[in-house]
Amino acid sequence: VIDDNTFLKPLARTSAQVLEQECTLTAGQREQDLLYIGRLKETKGQLEFLKRIDSRLLEGYTVHFYGGGDRVDPRPLMAEMRRVARLRGISAMVHGRVSKARILRHLCKVRKPFMLLTLCMGSSCLHFDKP
Repeated sequence: VIDDNTFLKPLARTSAQVLEQECTLTAGQREQDLLYIGRLKETKGQLEFLKRIDSRLLEGYTVHFYGGGDRVDPRPLMAEMRRVARLRGISAMVHGRVSKARILRHLCKVRKPFMLLTLCMGSSCLHFDKP
């Protein structure tokens, strides 16, 4: 199933075929990538993450940001995210909106997928992760 922020829906046949074909890599073939998949917005915290994370924790990893804007042009935010990552020595790629097939192919290539959920109300945030 794919969570599209409104309800859980079945995975499309084409997406299932991508997973079936692409998810055959061995552990040694997988990449040390961290993926953020969702809307790119200032309120989502992607830029703050790049500004505040101890960059030593990300050594050996590439952070990939996938997603588009939400009624707001995400390009200025994406450019700022790239600039901050470069200044801080963080290996990051800001892809913007891409096809679900491309995201699924990338998910199949990461060493250990996990889900990170952040719920924020005002200035307080709760973080949940699930391997």
